[in-house]
Amino acid sequence: MKVFFDLLFFNIKISKNNKKELIFNKIYGIVVKSEKGCGQIMNQRLIRFTKLVLDLMFYGGFLVFLTLPLSLKFLGKHYSCIINDYFLFMLAIFGASGVFGILIIRQLRRMMTTVIQESCFVYENVKSLNTMAVLSTCIVVMFTIKICILPTPATLVIILVFFIAALFCQVLAHVFAEAVNYKEENDLTI
Repeated sequence: MKVFFDLLFFNIKISKNNKKELIFNKIYGIVVKSEKGCGQIMNQRLIRFTKLVLDLMFYGGFLVFLTLPLSLKFLGKHYSCIINDYFLFMLAIFGASGVFGILIIRQLRRMMTTVIQESCFVYENVKSLNTMAVLSTCIVVMFTIKICILPTPATLVIILVFFIAALFCQVLAHVFAEAVNYKEENDLTI
């Protein structure tokens, strides 16, 4: 188990003055030789953990997408016969929404790369946030179509969540765009 955590998190050694020093990250192969406080190490761990979760979600999304027809057949057999009655419709809705979801996670992974590189305020992140807003809106449209044919409470929740996500991404894109503008003006001033 220790080997797993050594691979997942950073190897840490205690220096002579009892400050923790980051020596090597085995997952991403980054060597850092400066001493950092515990707070910064925890932030780095959180960033790496988030990156790992996004990677697992991205590749797991492909697995779920590829097994979607089998999953729907299984659910139609053991859960609800309505799934069998509307199999192609549900396959199209869930398949398209799954692709949009995978693309959202792809954009998040791109943004995490800039966080790891410590250059968050760049126009690529603004573009990623705008793309995520559009993809979230596409999911809202897909499930709005679904609710017209097969209304369920869960569908209403999905519509609400992705509508809020689209708004949040759009607002955050504007905030990032302003931050990038301020950063570029500040860089030109110096």
